[in-house]
Order: sequence, then structure tokens, then C-alpha cells
Amino acid sequence: MKTYKITLKHDRGRQVFWVTRETQREAINALVSSELAPESAIIRIELQPWYVTMTDKFMSGWGMAEGKTNKLIIVCETYEEAQTIERNACKRSEMRYVNITRNKPRYGRNVLESWKKYTDMGAIWKQ
Repeated sequence: MKTYKITLKHDRGRQVFWVTRETQREAINALVSSELAPESAIIRIELQPWYVTMTDKFMSGWGMAEGKTNKLIIVCETYEEAQTIERNACKRSEMRYVNITRNKPRYGRNVLESWKKYTDMGAIWKQ
């Protein structure tokens, strides 16, 4: 299931709704029927991703991460994808501090962020 953040121009002003459905079309239909609003009232629809973060001990401290910690951040569309990545990351000895979060990760100057999408990950991560 995917979660969508939908901004709607409503009788009471702008309102933000969080709708969880399989597709964007289903999310729109659910919101329109529950709020009794026309589709034209929708201002913006954003897919809300899940982030899986982990410290890559092997890649930390050398190369582009010389003197830094390398954080691997994988962006997933669904919670199920995030759980799959988390499960497989925990099996790898070089990955530490594996977390799933809704909040976009931000780290300080001593951290090299390596961003990946779930779709770009290899088969070993998707088992």
C-alpha cells in the first residue's frame, strides 16, 4: 500500500489529507467520496516514501567518505519494500544501525549520504 499526501482546496480552506491506497486513482476516489468534493478541488498529490537508512561500515572512512561515515539511504514507495530492504540489510555484516522512517534523513558534515531507490537495488536486496 502506498501513502499519498493530498492537498485539497476545501470549504474550510486548504486541508491536507493522508490517504493509503494501492494506486493514486484509488486514493483520489476515496478522498473525493469521503469529503464530497470534486476532483478539481485537489491542488497537489504527493507520494510519501519510506526511507531505510543504514551505516555502511565497509564504505566508511575511505574514498569519497574519507574521514566520514557512509550512510546508505534507500527510498521505497511502500512499507513492504522498506521491510524487505531492512530484512536483507540486517543479514549483511557491513550494515549497521538499520532503520525505517517516514522522515527524510538529514545528517551532518561528517556523513556521506548515498541515496538509492528501491527499483535501482539488485536482486540480493529484494529477496
